[in-house]
Amino acid sequence: GRYFFSGFKYFANFFLGSFGMSFYGLMAAVIIACSFVLAGKSIKIPAKYVVHFVLMFVAIVLFVHILTTTYIPKNFKEYIGLVYHYYDDLQGLPTFGGVVFGILAFALEKVLTIYGAMVVVVALL
Repeated sequence: GRYFFSGFKYFANFFLGSFGMSFYGLMAAVIIACSFVLAGKSIKIPAKYVVHFVLMFVAIVLFVHILTTTYIPKNFKEYIGLVYHYYDDLQGLPTFGGVVFGILAFALEKVLTIYGAMVVVVALL
């Protein structure tokens, strides 16, 4: 919707603004799941796999944000502004997706340093 200027543009912008770059992965999963359902196949995913996938997703996003907080020397306000306005140059769209993880990663990295924060990420994995 964002690329064809249709009515779905605002729908897509809402989800991109809410979930950040992970929106693309979520949409791919929805499209694949819908394809299976339309083909008459059933999707049975054990709850254990879903929980493990969510924890892995959280660990990867935290890892990326911890690296950015370490190697982009900014204070908290500037870092959150950078994460929030990530897409502004490309599409003029502020995103909230990385703000939640950015706050957590910034706190972990500043309190525990990068090494302690990576221990937390490895523990999530």
